[in-house]
Amino acid sequence: MFGVSAFSGRLPSVIASVFGCIGVFLLAHRAGMRRPIIAVIAFAIFPLQFRYALEARGYEIALCCSIWSSVFFFRILDRPQTSRAWCLYVLSIVAGVYSQPFSMFVPVSHFIWLSVSTGRQRRLELVGVGSVILLAGLLFLPWYLYTTLAPADYPRGTLESRSILMVLRELVGAGYIGTILVLSGAVFAIRRPLKTRHDRSFWLLLIVTPIAGVVTADVAIHYFFAIRQVIFVLPPLAILLALGVESLYDPSPTGRHRACADSTANPYLRERRILSTSPGGLGISDPRSF
Repeated sequence: MFGVSAFSGRLPSVIASVFGCIGVFLLAHRAGMRRPIIAVIAFAIFPLQFRYALEARGYEIALCCSIWSSVFFFRILDRPQTSRAWCLYVLSIVAGVYSQPFSMFVPVSHFIWLSVSTGRQRRLELVGVGSVILLAGLLFLPWYLYTTLAPADYPRGTLESRSILMVLRELVGAGYIGTILVLSGAVFAIRRPLKTRHDRSFWLLLIVTPIAGVVTADVAIHYFFAIRQVIFVLPPLAILLALGVESLYDPSPTGRHRACADSTANPYLRERRILSTSPGGLGISDPRSF
């Protein structure tokens, strides 16, 4: 339709980026954000995401598929008997694996989270997700066998200590300062009470599992480590960053409860609160009382 050009080659990645932003919005809403658009903006402007959104390569498509696999995963948790959600979950994983094999570590993180956080309460979903991962691996097996039979002309490398510095520098594509800012926001989010205690582990697993899986795979096949291989950590990082930003100006009852608890723990603040609220108090909350 568009012919052979740079525009037609990059168009699928641009479309995948747009749909990825929609998926991030849904995931952020699921995480309990009042302003999910903050997570979308953070995800969209991450230089690493923006770069591959404009390249004629499969990384952005795989990233989009991984995002929607998480969306469909939550739909399955809400309605385990919905066959449509299971079918879409399978399709998103298979499409992601054929775009970039390391996207498989996203459903693996789903499986680990179900195993650790829910236990026997989600046995049906646990078996289902494990079966989906196995099915996706079997469907990808022919392509894997084909590539292994071909001459290995890819650049080989080994994991070195400086790779850690490379991850810190290029995690979101914004250098050391950008990584520090994003991780700082994530720390604020981790300290923030989410819907359940399991939600925090879900987003952390979406970050840790792809990184650990990619490093293990690269070491096993002696492939050089590249930051684009862990591009799948950008959505959870954007969501945690946005949650951290929200927690800085949280006017919700949860935030007020936390502030009240802090004042109760401090004897001086507790005394001021009692004096200002008791019938015979000094009313020091009124500036004219000083």
